[in-house]
Amino acid sequence: MNIFIIIAITILVTYTVVLCIANRGIPNSLSQSVFFLPQAGAWLWTAVIGLVAAAAMPTLIEKAPEDYEFLGFLSCAGLAFVAICPLLHKKDGSGVDTSDFTYKLHTGGAILCAVCSQILIACCHWQILLIWAAYIVAFVLMTRGRRWPQATFWAEMVCFTTTFIYCLS
Repeated sequence: MNIFIIIAITILVTYTVVLCIANRGIPNSLSQSVFFLPQAGAWLWTAVIGLVAAAAMPTLIEKAPEDYEFLGFLSCAGLAFVAICPLLHKKDGSGVDTSDFTYKLHTGGAILCAVCSQILIACCHWQILLIWAAYIVAFVLMTRGRRWPQATFWAEMVCFTTTFIYCLS
């Protein structure tokens, strides 16, 4: 099953790195990277996130002890909701439309994915969560007296990293 997680890692890393280089910047969140794409290419974001969810699911479920398999499933199901409900601009173009129902599904799916994946890791291989210490240090240093717009992006990357390490361990 490691081939599936390697496929998921490859897809996510390639998409993220290429998009950040092409746009000369890091989005505030991985979800906001859909706004870096031309409108006609927004389907790529959905495909990437959907493929990552589909590729990670077999490994997460297989790796988890029987009592915790549901956490692996819920994690990938949450990510699938994120994929099918991409962020949308407000009609006036002034930012993300947070009143839209798809935004609520998107956010709920992201929270479900993050919480379930990290609980699974905490229950089965808690030492991997020590990676969060680096994020916490970075957060404290980056937010002293100012805002860190990419804090969510980096938290998402840590969440994906811990999940992928868990799957490969």
